[in-house]
Amino acid sequence: MIEPSIKDVQKLPIPSSISVSNDGSKIAYTLIKPNFKDNYYETHCYVYSTDSKKTIQLTYEGSISNIEWMDCDSLAYIYSNPSIKEKKPQVYLFKDLAGQPLQLTDHKSGITSFKFFEKGLLYLADDPDYFEERKNIYGDLIHSERDSSASNIYYLNIPKILRYRDELKLVDDKQGKKIPKPILDLKKYMNINRKIESIIVPNSHSGKFIVNTRERDDLVFLQKKKSYLMNINLDNVLAKFLAYQENDDKDKEEKEIFGEFDFKALNLFEESSVLAFSPDDFKILIDLKIDGKLFYHQTELSVLSLDQLNSENLENIILKQCITNSFDHEPFSVKWVKSGIYLAHAAYSTINIQKFDLNGTFERIHFGIYSPNYEFSVSNDGLISSYISNTEKYHEVAFIKEGKLEIITNLNKLIENWKLGSSESITWKASDNLEIEGVLRKPLDFDPSKKYPLVFIVHGGPTSYSDNSILTYYLMRYYPAVQFLNRGIIVVEPNYRGSIGRGKAFMKKYAENIGFGDMDDLESAIDHLVKQGFVDENKIGCMGWSQGGYISAFLTTHSNRFAATSVGAGVSSWKTYYNSNDIRQWAVHYLGGTPLTNSEYYKKTAPMNNVLNAKTPTLFQHGELDQRCPLPNATALNRALMELGVETDLFIIKGMPHGITKPRENMAVLHQNLKWFSHYLLGEALDWTE
Repeated sequence: MIEPSIKDVQKLPIPSSISVSNDGSKIAYTLIKPNFKDNYYETHCYVYSTDSKKTIQLTYEGSISNIEWMDCDSLAYIYSNPSIKEKKPQVYLFKDLAGQPLQLTDHKSGITSFKFFEKGLLYLADDPDYFEERKNIYGDLIHSERDSSASNIYYLNIPKILRYRDELKLVDDKQGKKIPKPILDLKKYMNINRKIESIIVPNSHSGKFIVNTRERDDLVFLQKKKSYLMNINLDNVLAKFLAYQENDDKDKEEKEIFGEFDFKALNLFEESSVLAFSPDDFKILIDLKIDGKLFYHQTELSVLSLDQLNSENLENIILKQCITNSFDHEPFSVKWVKSGIYLAHAAYSTINIQKFDLNGTFERIHFGIYSPNYEFSVSNDGLISSYISNTEKYHEVAFIKEGKLEIITNLNKLIENWKLGSSESITWKASDNLEIEGVLRKPLDFDPSKKYPLVFIVHGGPTSYSDNSILTYYLMRYYPAVQFLNRGIIVVEPNYRGSIGRGKAFMKKYAENIGFGDMDDLESAIDHLVKQGFVDENKIGCMGWSQGGYISAFLTTHSNRFAATSVGAGVSSWKTYYNSNDIRQWAVHYLGGTPLTNSEYYKKTAPMNNVLNAKTPTLFQHGELDQRCPLPNATALNRALMELGVETDLFIIKGMPHGITKPRENMAVLHQNLKWFSHYLLGEALDWTE
């Protein structure tokens, strides 16, 4: 059998977006592949016909996102090419899935998302001129947590924009500037300066759509949301706008000609957004938090009819019509089609998809021996497509209709005869008797009579989970688990307290004992596995990214049971984190206040607080531009360990934010982690020059 290299694993295509046409006749999906030459991840689009059972590849270069069906034969997407900096993401349309794609947008700052609406599309993009006047006077600056948002919403009519582009080909640039572009700037008439997060469109040509917003761009305003219901014939407005632009005698103000837009704010809870219209467009689905507004409070779903939005007791109606009261899971993606409301959620170390009715009754959609992914799509008649995997099989794109599962890709052929080890879910008890669950990965030739080194791979969040699939995204981008297994190192991925997939009570557990509870969950796993006789308790490591990085850093300074740790984009000081990161309310929610109001807990749970007792060799990996867990968290703890004579290395990954987004840099992270633990757990030489 073949022992795949890090690059072999990195090069595997990863299924990404999925979109099923309304009639279920076609499934569009994307596969992510690394382009090492230009150092970015390409995303290619494919379309499968459920009638002919054939697949066509639509795109061959660049990156594709936001795939949307205009009708059952025409597909649009956002195309970008990160290797060409001047080429911004734009919307393209493959009419009838034939010929060359038609470019629909040419927005200066690029498109972030879009939805088909009426005879065209609504799209979100930043207004490229929003800060231009200030920039021309004072230079390029940010007024932190004070700037209003440059985000904007636009409407274009597809037949008109294609005609406009044809007209431009017949004239010179000077004449072309006189031809009005058939695009409406909607925010200009909405009189709001909020960050526009998403657009929710109806299923019919009703003229209604909903805009979800938050107060500002800054993520500290993440829970200060407001949704607006728009009701307007945009094609009529666009016709008036074009007539106005062609009129040389512009005596009236532009806004006066069109009149006021018919839109109103919805009086939902401050943390709520609208997720979908009902199939008949008379109802909406919203999210909310019932137990509280903190990050570790579980999200619920409620259904409202549009005529209830003006009710004086709307809050009581929202609570009464919650459909997830008896469903104790955090929902991922949610879809509402004629056959029902579908949602994906974590369940321990797997994903389930459930189908709900309006009474809150739900039933699980079974994918046989496989687990689906939270990325899924549903046709009106209930054909569900997702990518599936299990403890033995890599991801495949599949669909299920009337209980029958069909797999439409053959990605497992790429890993035939690969040694990937085995995967299983296990449970153990922490010292407080709390049951902890996780994923145990063992070498393919595992011998229970031998003692193996062990590495923990700790997920971030903490409201996330580790999946028991044979090969997951993070094992292909950050953690060289396959290579560990083939070198005789066992891997455990704990779904520690605070993880999703175990219900609301388990999610709340994290805030009760940050750091110390994490340490107990991992150390109790060590005890559990050592008792089984196949783990060498003197050769144990821990690695993680983000919150997993914090946990690794905490173990560095608080535990004597680890031979080495790796801290990826972690936190060493909660005070530093609170004062310098982009989402400081995370600390307020989980640490019960600010550094001013709860300074003792901030100090007690910080890895730096116990650094004088640290002896564990520690590797740091951190993005240079990380705003979530800023770089000083790594540099401070690294320098302290160096001063104390503890073995430590720090790699600052240039140009990278909180996550690592380029193939070469991902390869560096994988190789660094492999070398670090091969040295401290297997005794191999540590040579960073190789």
